[in-house]
Amino acid sequence: MKRVSVACAIALQPLMVHSGELTFTPVVDVSTLTYETEHTNTQDKTHNNALLLKPSLATTYKSQLLKAALRVENTTVRQSKDSATLDKEFTDYNFNSKMGLWDQRIQVTAQSNRSHRALFSGDSGVTDPILNAEDLSTVQSNNASFAFFPKRPSYLGFSLFARAGESRSQSTPNANSVFNDIDSETYSGTARLYQGREFKSVYWDISNSYQKTKRKGQNDITSESIAGKVGVGLFSDLHLVVVGSDYQNEGLSGGVSDQSISSTSYGGGLEWRRDSGRFVGVTYNKFKHEDRESNYVGFDINWPLSTRSAVQASYDKRFFGDNYNFSLTHNSRSLRTRMGYDKGFTSYSRLQLVPGQPVVLICPQGNAQVTDCYIPDSPSYEPDIDEVRIIIPTVEGELTDEVIVRESAFINLGYDKRKVSIYLNYNYGNIEYLESNRAQRTRSAQLSLTYKMGPRTRVNLQGNYSRSDALTGLSYDQEVRSYKLSLARDLNKQADVTLALRYLDRDAGDNDRSLQDTRLSLDYSYKF
Repeated sequence: MKRVSVACAIALQPLMVHSGELTFTPVVDVSTLTYETEHTNTQDKTHNNALLLKPSLATTYKSQLLKAALRVENTTVRQSKDSATLDKEFTDYNFNSKMGLWDQRIQVTAQSNRSHRALFSGDSGVTDPILNAEDLSTVQSNNASFAFFPKRPSYLGFSLFARAGESRSQSTPNANSVFNDIDSETYSGTARLYQGREFKSVYWDISNSYQKTKRKGQNDITSESIAGKVGVGLFSDLHLVVVGSDYQNEGLSGGVSDQSISSTSYGGGLEWRRDSGRFVGVTYNKFKHEDRESNYVGFDINWPLSTRSAVQASYDKRFFGDNYNFSLTHNSRSLRTRMGYDKGFTSYSRLQLVPGQPVVLICPQGNAQVTDCYIPDSPSYEPDIDEVRIIIPTVEGELTDEVIVRESAFINLGYDKRKVSIYLNYNYGNIEYLESNRAQRTRSAQLSLTYKMGPRTRVNLQGNYSRSDALTGLSYDQEVRSYKLSLARDLNKQADVTLALRYLDRDAGDNDRSLQDTRLSLDYSYKF
């Protein structure tokens, strides 16, 4: 016992030396709602009143060594009719922490999140604690990471990133689910070697990644890849480059065989390069997949067009075919623009561990309302410990840990000047479920317009549209439209009130799922 106490004291000594600021922010949200739901196939109308209570507690700790934030929110729903069936209560939480050591060369993070979401991707705009609450699934993820990044090495740079995590989901007994609940663990690591700043005419960048996902009731998935680029200067900024990559994946059950999800590519070409963040390269490559070989011309572009704009684009081949990636950003004083396209091999559990996704919106921890979020100045913006990334281009798949090939494209615009704020997003996604031979296409658009009528009063108009189409296999088609008009007023520094009217229309291929819902709500929020 004495040894444990001494060890704990030694471990906690850096925290005691680097004392920080601890804050607590309790908030209570109370909403009264009246709504009417009509099921299109039967013409049955249901009118009901509900009380929604959401007390929450946000805690943050910030010091030079450690940053941590915890937000816990309890949701309680009480309805005047069919209360025994419709009343709900559940608790969500979100925890983030980051510790920086050795002048931030070593970074250790830990996250834990519990939330409730729709089982099917197309229901994310329909299912909530009031409407179809029985279809909400509990989702929990926990992960921790270790990273080492040297600062401007002289001759040889070496970085290391390792992460471990788990994902769990649990559907309600009344949910109409054809999928097993998620129960998986994922371990991943990446090592990278690159040249130091003393090398001027020669450079290299070689990385090796390994990832394993253990799935309950399904085969384990193992992925390993190695990719590299070596360049030698010819004259001025022109370089001769050699590139290569090898991707190996194992463990799929059914659908696609193991042999068809691995590929190798290598080649050479020329690259115009100013530094590691500004280059344009073209290569001629040989591609090997299964027993077939082919040649193709690839490219890799990373170039800032100005101090406010930058473009990234690349093309190569993988086992799933052509692999394009594109990203364009532009920032001005009042306008933020993002657009991009990517395609990749992944699963739900692995998506919970993906670092370095493009940042589109920054939102308060535990709050994904567009009116409370903002577009950062840079896609590489690092959120504060009590903020979270909202990745708009991510195509929200179904709650299944099946391996997928995910393709997504997005256009994101944000305008904020004086009294007017406008947010517009369009997203296209295509998901292939490799183990069940299914394919699904989704398209969605969101528009938010906020006008500040005064220093304390603002009006907001939101429109959302989404469409899901089953291309092959078991799924369903549906189209969802929703419109919301709200008027908010700050009563004082602690309290505000919001009056909102929402209309939702879902047109589904399965007529039993088609419905129209009209909702009037009054919300009061008090921050202690």
